Amino acid sequence: MKDSPTGCIPFSVVIATTHPWPELKMTLDSLWSQIQQLHGELIIADGDGNGLPADFATRFPGAIAIQLPGASIFVLRSTGMQRARGQIVAVTEDHCRLSPDWCAGLLESHRMHPEAAVISGSVENGSPDALIDWANFFIAHAPMMGPVKNGEVKDVSLAGAAFKRNALPQEIPRHGVMEMLYIRELSRRGGKLFVNSEISLDHVQSYRFWTTFAVHYHNGRSIAGFRRLKLRPWQLLLRIGSCAILPLFLLSRSGYSVIKKRRFVPQLLLSFPLMTALATCHAAGEVAGYIAGAGKSPTRLS
Repeated sequence: MKDSPTGCIPFSVVIATTHPWPELKMTLDSLWSQIQQLHGELIIADGDGNGLPADFATRFPGAIAIQLPGASIFVLRSTGMQRARGQIVAVTEDHCRLSPDWCAGLLESHRMHPEAAVISGSVENGSPDALIDWANFFIAHAPMMGPVKNGEVKDVSLAGAAFKRNALPQEIPRHGVMEMLYIRELSRRGGKLFVNSEISLDHVQSYRFWTTFAVHYHNGRSIAGFRRLKLRPWQLLLRIGSCAILPLFLLSRSGYSVIKKRRFVPQLLLSFPLMTALATCHAAGEVAGYIAGAGKSPTRLS
């Protein structure tokens, strides 16, 4: 990506969607006025083909729509990041409800921390009615549930992270960029990650009961499939072996995070059997990914 693209602006937000409209409406309702106030840029990459309203151009004047039916969220977000002109480029999901100061908070945080490569805030569960949704949230987001540590950290929320332009991927492979792996590599190369606990979003995600298990399997297989592309044979064997203890790691990380924060402990205890099953599905997906690659799993995530 270019460091100084023509017509560079202060702030861009990239959203990928793989669902038909109005799935994206909640996110845009919480975001559009913020972007207008900051004179920012909105880029939506639509992998469904019907993810945007018919009056998109008049409802969101100046917003950029990219339609790539059938593309994975990784290809969609990567394509949106390539098109972004912002000095700061934020990425979020089509099932997130952003706090009213989300954009301004990220922009100000980057101004306050010029050394930061990526900055995020905290994540709250926006689907609190079913135990399976709590289990899903805890496995995926418990470490970034508020309160979170302010300042430099080892990890950031992937549901809403803002990159400095010079921290964006320089090359986008045909299968896209998995942000989790990219940010970890960026950190290993010396890129600094920061969190501002005053910035938050609600993660509103509720699948059908059995679909939740399938999603965790596909997430695990996608992660392993992306990793597999860069692993040597001996590293591949180690990764496959590590999947035996992966459920324990995921459960320990999630449980420790919730108990330490002293929030939603009853929900943790009640949903723990479901969390165990989800963690096992994730590990099974990683085994499949290391052995056979990502397959079609990336296109089954949202």
